[in-house]
Amino acid sequence: MEMEIASYLNKVSELKNQNLHDVNAGLYDYQLGVFYVDCISECEKLGDYVMNVVQAGKGLNNDFGDGPINGQG
Repeated sequence: MEMEIASYLNKVSELKNQNLHDVNAGLYDYQLGVFYVDCISECEKLGDYVMNVVQAGKGLNNDFGDGPINGQG
């Protein structure tokens, strides 16, 4: 799992660097490049959120401190 996450982070970095190169090369304008990076950043946030949900789900505890969720356990 850690290798997959590292691979993902490397890909995100590559996408951002390629975007900068493409904007500087005039393939598209600055505003479109900003929009692209914003989309990548939002995907990163979504991925972080999903990982947090998965990690919390593995513990099978809710935030109320009253035991397992869904009556399991």
